[in-house]
Amino acid sequence: MILTVCMTTYNQEKFIAQAIESVLGQQPDFDFELLIGDDASRDRTPEIITDYATRFPRRIRPLLHSKNLGFHRNLANLLTQCHADYIALLEGDDYWTDPHKLDKQFDLLRRHPEFSACFCRARVLYEGDPTRLSFIPADSPNKSSFTTEELLRKNYIPTGTLVFRNYGGAIDLRPFFHLSMIDRPLEVLVSLRGPIGYINDVTAVYRRHDDGVWGNRDEVWKLKEEAKFFFAIVSALPYHLQLIARQQLAKTYQMVAARLIQRQEYRKALGFVIKSLAALPRRQLFRSAWYLKRSLCLMANAIFKLKLGWE
Repeated sequence: MILTVCMTTYNQEKFIAQAIESVLGQQPDFDFELLIGDDASRDRTPEIITDYATRFPRRIRPLLHSKNLGFHRNLANLLTQCHADYIALLEGDDYWTDPHKLDKQFDLLRRHPEFSACFCRARVLYEGDPTRLSFIPADSPNKSSFTTEELLRKNYIPTGTLVFRNYGGAIDLRPFFHLSMIDRPLEVLVSLRGPIGYINDVTAVYRRHDDGVWGNRDEVWKLKEEAKFFFAIVSALPYHLQLIARQQLAKTYQMVAARLIQRQEYRKALGFVIKSLAALPRRQLFRSAWYLKRSLCLMANAIFKLKLGWE
């Protein structure tokens, strides 16, 4: 088997058929399978998966859990069941739009053995406003590959377009099970084994809806989750990349503080300013004059408003 498509799903009866059909519509010149991990859905999702697996037994391998594992453990379990040379990811509420997606990515990885993975662009589909148009990455990068440092500084990769080499048990996701996201740690860990290639084609749709993890969350919540990611990933990185992750952590804490000040939550904002100052090694902190100045401005603002009794 050349490639396994790993599809995670939970209570996605409205979307799962479209996701499966988009995989079955692929036209690669190699053999591949679709491995679907249903996390004990309470709707008709398992029934729909079973129907497809019955009709396409040589293509679809279902793993229907009787007990809910949680998204992260569901994905980690799927990855242990993959024995192909390459792994593609797709969640059960997203879908592919290019029948040659897998072919393009396999060809790129075959021509570039130094690449650990590759990805494409995805269109974002907003369930509440289907006429709204946006993409991930938002602006098409004029690059053919990305390093770990670049991926730490900005999240370019739509998960549903990622294809990576199967490193077996070398990718350990367990330290990140407490996060709300598992795709970002996976992408960074894979990138440590080589640059991640980029194909400037829109090959997938990423669906945003209220039932999604990030769908109806506010900006402060999302920033806090980003901070948790940077805090967790530090220990998995070599020293020079740890500094990059700490810089991103400090900036994210600053952004949380700024948003909390806008919401007049000055006491909480002060706590995140202090966290931002503690995130960087002392020698790096005093070399970053602009960062130190911004932190002190945020701190002064929060303290001033607290003294005025505005909270």
